Amino acid sequence: MEPFTWLPAERYFHPLLNSIGAYQRYTYRLRAVCDAQRQKLLLSGDIEQNPGPIAVLQMNVSCLTPSKLATLMAQGADIIAIQETWKSSEQIASMHTGDYVLYAQSRIGEGGGVAVLVRKTLRSKRIPLTIPSMTPALKWWWSRLLWTRTVILL
Repeated sequence: MEPFTWLPAERYFHPLLNSIGAYQRYTYRLRAVCDAQRQKLLLSGDIEQNPGPIAVLQMNVSCLTPSKLATLMAQGADIIAIQETWKSSEQIASMHTGDYVLYAQSRIGEGGGVAVLVRKTLRSKRIPLTIPSMTPALKWWWSRLLWTRTVILL
């Protein structure tokens, strides 16, 4: 008999992989700790048990109207990105946004313009930037920020 023998891996490892692809050790102990921590968080009253992913809706509306805005808000997305509003920021601000915070930037001249609606349950703020004109590259950048779930709204 060998002086040192390996015990079967099943005794120390859980058969499932964790988030980084490694086997989990002593999961029965970790599970008890995680359950206790989860219970503490839930009892604090300000934590959602499973909020799920953020739903993002993006659309080129070709002239934003109150009916189009209502249709978009009825979809239930957490963040709504709108291109080609064709309205001034004041006209968009006068539209009813319900439980969304509205951020809009109109284009100087004809057409264009973008708007973002963020649910009031999500913390968001507008970061002012000086931009000479609304270019296609800027619209792409705006969409890119939302796609990567970085909630920095212009």
